[in-house]
Amino acid sequence: MSGDALVVTAALLAVQVAQGRSAQQLEVLAAFFTSFADNLALLAGQLPEDSGG
Repeated sequence: MSGDALVVTAALLAVQVAQGRSAQQLEVLAAFFTSFADNLALLAGQLPEDSGG
């Protein structure tokens, strides 16, 4: 998937997830996904270059 498509997909998903939720619920979800993404980045940094997934 191209970078542009990933950005659009993430935006559409965020809009869908946000519907019907309070600001507090969205703050918790945002913090969760930030932590999730940070952990994925840390794990990826520990993999050898040629692991390929």
